[in-house]
Amino acid sequence: MKNFFAKLASMFTLLIIVFPVSGISAQENANTAEPPTTGFENTNGEEWTTHEEELEFLEDLNNASERVSYSQVGTTVNGKPILW
Repeated sequence: MKNFFAKLASMFTLLIIVFPVSGISAQENANTAEPPTTGFENTNGEEWTTHEEELEFLEDLNNASERVSYSQVGTTVNGKPILW
């Protein structure tokens, strides 16, 4: 029984060491790519982001991260999508 607990403790210690390190590594890799930017950022604040640029920005965010998603919740009176 002592051997079982020793192995269990070793495995637990390994998990504590390996998973945080792998998480940091993945985070560092994610930060090396350029983040998506808005139309406002692309023009250094000289112009507002257009609706089309906003849609492109949201699509870029959606493609860049598994933690971001959006969907259409309606349509404006001008026929443009309302996204959430």
